[in-house]
Amino acid sequence: MSEPAARERVSVRHTQPLYPRLLQLKNVHPNAWQRAALGEGMAGLGILLSLADLASAWSIVVLPLAVAGVVKAHDVVTGMLPERPVVVPRPGSDALWALVERGGREADDVPPPFALLETDEGVQRIAPAAGILTGTELADALREGLRAAAPTRAVLVRAGGELEGYEGSLAHGLLAGPSLDVLAADLPPVLPLAEGPVAEEPPAAPGPEPVRVVEPAPDPEPVVVRAAEPDVEPVGVRVLEPEPDISVRIIPAEPQPEPQPEPEPADVGSDALWALLWAAQARIDAGAEAPFALLEVVEGEVVEVHAPGPAAALLTADEQAGALRSGLLDLARRPDAPSRVALVYNKGAQLVGYEPGLASGIVVAAGTLALVPVDVPNIF
Repeated sequence: MSEPAARERVSVRHTQPLYPRLLQLKNVHPNAWQRAALGEGMAGLGILLSLADLASAWSIVVLPLAVAGVVKAHDVVTGMLPERPVVVPRPGSDALWALVERGGREADDVPPPFALLETDEGVQRIAPAAGILTGTELADALREGLRAAAPTRAVLVRAGGELEGYEGSLAHGLLAGPSLDVLAADLPPVLPLAEGPVAEEPPAAPGPEPVRVVEPAPDPEPVVVRAAEPDVEPVGVRVLEPEPDISVRIIPAEPQPEPQPEPEPADVGSDALWALLWAAQARIDAGAEAPFALLEVVEGEVVEVHAPGPAAALLTADEQAGALRSGLLDLARRPDAPSRVALVYNKGAQLVGYEPGLASGIVVAAGTLALVPVDVPNIF
């Protein structure tokens, strides 16, 4: 594939969201949070203004329509402006972009998130089992799985239609949009950077064999033969002492300790983590609004954390729990990370406990705190 052909954009079939389809936007492409702010956000602002008697009830309808008119006018004006042809070389190889294009096609049939891994045996698709995890948590679990698998190249298709591309020749991962345009090229690397091949030195050309001069061997010297006299061995005298009496004492063998039974699932985690889970259950019984998280900062000091006010107004309960877990994932990597964490999901149906040293998080049911057999990645 030539370099100009590799640089051109390749479009794939992708279903647009409702807001751009209603306005028939062609040149302006707002993302998810911008669409929510321009549509549902303006309607909510009109409701608040009408309830506060700052505007009439018509503001609930007029405000979103006025903002939609401004967005449509901006789209028309943008289309009338002349385009500047800018040719930007895309990072990554042609094989990586072919895998990215394949991930965009398969996103129409397979619900994201999922990942495509290219190894020596071919391309395979992996998708985690959806349980209580949100889309952000599933994408984080897939990214951790890519680090463990270490394929030649990989593509992660996120829930919003965006694609992450990784390969060993790139120092950073890249982020492409649904139309395969490069959105960012500085994602944290997932695959180890491949080392370049070591150039072997060419073998030396065969030259003429050196001439070896053979000198005649010198005459052997005469050998003098001398008769050897027999050696006389000295005679030694050894005094034998009487052997002491040996008493035999039988020492009974010590009993071997019996093997300890394997710990039951209820023994997973420390007592302090289970005490934190019981504290979270007590807050649920007292009427605390889920989702929320309890952080044990120091021994015995517990801090309760909720989603911020704007996020709680725009995001659903599952999205708030995903945002809380993403924040805890970043907090666990800091030097002042908490000792252990208890995260309560929507309606307090399930609680998850985290602490260092666990293979995965502890998922328990609300009320009885009985273990639920769900494998949740540990944030520590």
